[in-house]
Parts: sequence; C-alpha cells; structure tokens
Amino acid sequence: MTLIDTNVILRYLLNDIPEQADKAESVIKTGAFTLPEIKF
Repeated sequence: MTLIDTNVILRYLLNDIPEQADKAESVIKTGAFTLPEIKF
C-alpha cells in the first residue's frame, strides 16, 4: 500500500492535468491510503 496526501486525491478528482490524474488513479486503485490530520 502507498500513503498518499490530499494533492493526489485532488488531482484524481479534478482531472485538471490528465497525465497526473491517470497516475493518481492507478495509485489509488492499487490500495493507497491516507491519514486524517486532526488539530485542535
């Protein structure tokens, strides 16, 4: 599994740079995960 950040998620959702969106999609589909950041 690969740890990803919000930039990868946004690139996938926005699809504003198609080459990067395709790469983000492949990383997400292989089982990527993210960690929630909660700050008080």
